[in-house]
Amino acid sequence: KLKSTVDIVIAMPKKGTSEYKISLKLAKNKISVGNEATMTAVVEPKPQEFVEYSFTIDGEVYNSTSNTLSHRFTQSGRVIVTANIRKKRGKWSHSPSSWLTVEDVANNATAPSVSDGVLVPDVIGVTMKEAKVILKKSKLALGDVSQKVSSGKPRIIEQTPSSNQRVSKGSKVDLVESKEYKIKFSLSSDKTEIKQNESIEFEGLLQPENMEANINYRLIIDNQEIDSSVPRWKYSFNDAGNYKVIAEVELDGIGVYRSTPIAVHVSSTWQEPVAVIEPHSLVVVQGDTADFTSQSTHDEKTKLQQLWMDERGGSAKTERYSIDTKTWELGEYWISLRVKDEQGFENTDKVQLIIMAEEGEIIEPPKPSTELEILPKDIKLSLSASSYHVIAGKPLKFTVTQYPLTDVEYHIVFGDDDMKDTSQPWLEHRYRQFGHYSAFVEVYYQQKILRSEAIKIWVWPSWLALTFLVGSLLLLAGLFRFLKHKIKKKKAIKTTHVNYTPMLDAGEQSLDFEKDVELENTDISFVINIDEGKQRMLYKQDHKDEQE
Repeated sequence: KLKSTVDIVIAMPKKGTSEYKISLKLAKNKISVGNEATMTAVVEPKPQEFVEYSFTIDGEVYNSTSNTLSHRFTQSGRVIVTANIRKKRGKWSHSPSSWLTVEDVANNATAPSVSDGVLVPDVIGVTMKEAKVILKKSKLALGDVSQKVSSGKPRIIEQTPSSNQRVSKGSKVDLVESKEYKIKFSLSSDKTEIKQNESIEFEGLLQPENMEANINYRLIIDNQEIDSSVPRWKYSFNDAGNYKVIAEVELDGIGVYRSTPIAVHVSSTWQEPVAVIEPHSLVVVQGDTADFTSQSTHDEKTKLQQLWMDERGGSAKTERYSIDTKTWELGEYWISLRVKDEQGFENTDKVQLIIMAEEGEIIEPPKPSTELEILPKDIKLSLSASSYHVIAGKPLKFTVTQYPLTDVEYHIVFGDDDMKDTSQPWLEHRYRQFGHYSAFVEVYYQQKILRSEAIKIWVWPSWLALTFLVGSLLLLAGLFRFLKHKIKKKKAIKTTHVNYTPMLDAGEQSLDFEKDVELENTDISFVINIDEGKQRMLYKQDHKDEQE
């Protein structure tokens, strides 16, 4: 119908394959022994980046700095030639293979004449239709025909007897024809649902199996490549999640084939912590010790943090929690346990402690079931923080203290447009921006909202601590330089020796110093020699107030 819509599907290159199309061009298809043959790799489109070239000649690889290679052949026969190209450190792509005939001129010269028999023609490299025509012209018959998977398009790849042999007329020539490629590659696994660290086996299936080419296998798990010479892999997944697994087979001289992906789900074996307190409730006589133990479960590969708390503000970080009830009033109380593992998973449990008198009767305060008898004015509610100065982004722990209510829900307002409800008397919070905040806790009781007094939280930027440290170091450095300068200014003690012979019986005497001797702020001492030894004299300075 005219103007009908036609949908078009455009084939895109598979991931991991080259976007270049490569072919091989031979200067000659037949040369003599001792001569060189020039091979050229034709790439479309022309590469705009650095690529590597190589040529495979009869199974041996020869690297080339360009897309052209000249090679000298020293033996006669037919060889398979393939051109190869790849990006830097990428995968090789191959051209279809071509046949090159290398003739031995000397043997041909001495070969018997046709009159003595029939020379077997060379039909390798031609199609089956062409081979039949050539054999018929040579007065030879077509023998057995078999097929074998090989590179390139369908053609004759083997003949028996070989070319240039003399046979009688009507002899049969057996041929082997290359089979057109219909390659399939698939991947299978023994399971697709496994646990962490559990192994899984993958196996690739290549059809047909009798490929005459160098074969390399590769398993790809989320872009991680695992090479293998056989299409079998055993792999263990350490992390939980969903994985896409693909296998590739690279046939040298033919190409790369990829299997359809297999989805593997790896479930976590991680056991989240569960807080469990034993016993679930405990009744003790006032004055006895109430013992609780943690029977919490968690993953064996992680450490568990445990925090006990009671209504009177007690806390501990042990597996066993003991309470001496001598100072506790009679009544019912709640004991809480919070557990947290290394991955940050938390869980809580809460049990009841009943303290009774010796006669076994519970005395005030009343049971939780009689909480309606408690007046709002008798309820004590307060909020505290582990620190009132904190760096922005650091966790801050808030603790609620209330009495005598039990098993209630707390509404904590942090002051930064964030608030949370919790049934536990503690909660962590992070202030993301620095500033000054007011936090408080509320409890809904008897159709009334009871609110604690607000506490002040100062949140400082993270760079403040570094600034304070640098400032302190600079201040200490300046103080050290100042004191060092003062110490240098202090004059060294100067000692002056004066020869003076005093008259012992003359009473008070005076001593005149030379002009260059400075007496101000100078300590002066005298030593005289008498029969009893060294003795110290008293002195006074006339130019100042007299002092001894």
